[in-house]
Amino acid sequence: MRVDQSKTWNPGLSRHRLEILRPVKTKNSFNEDVIALVIFATVRAQVAVLQGRELEAAQQRWANAKYRIRMQYCAGIEREYTIRWLTEQSTLTLDILDVQDPVGTANYTQIYAGDTDAR
Repeated sequence: MRVDQSKTWNPGLSRHRLEILRPVKTKNSFNEDVIALVIFATVRAQVAVLQGRELEAAQQRWANAKYRIRMQYCAGIEREYTIRWLTEQSTLTLDILDVQDPVGTANYTQIYAGDTDAR
């Protein structure tokens, strides 16, 4: 089995910095509901663009699936959350499509995500 496909978490593969944002409902001065994004966690993760069979399999379930994110286990992440991927050139905002603990051991979290503008 390849090192990056193993069942144990390898922190050396975490090359990307991500902020996981959670929506919070607040009220503005006119007493209207306003949804603000608050940082839930800042993590290091491995972000891979889906290709080939893996892309095809993911898009059968989620049409706009484009990225697979693996990171150390983080409890409490939900599909309503958003990911902000901080790169040197720009900032990319991703929608979470699915959150998984594929091995079931709370060793690492796997997230499938798509571009926000693809909604």
